[in-house]
Amino acid sequence: MNNKLPVASLAIFSCFAGVLADDGLRCGTRLVKAGDTKLDVMEKCGPPVFKEIVSGANEALVEQWHYRPGTGSFPRILTFTGARLVDIEAIAKP
Repeated sequence: MNNKLPVASLAIFSCFAGVLADDGLRCGTRLVKAGDTKLDVMEKCGPPVFKEIVSGANEALVEQWHYRPGTGSFPRILTFTGARLVDIEAIAKP
């Protein structure tokens, strides 16, 4: 059996190498996870370093909050739909 990945697969993989799947964000001893509200996140982690609205108007409000948890941790982007946290991405440093 040939264990080599096709060149196209390697190219696709390299496009996503900077984003890592993540199940949560630890803020001190508290864990933020999908399903938490914006208020929960603010109480556990404090304000983000940056906020941006990525959609809205004629659809549900989607907002992203950016956190830099500290030395040795990857920066995180938290995505909210309405008031609920729906996704946490860890961004690999180049």
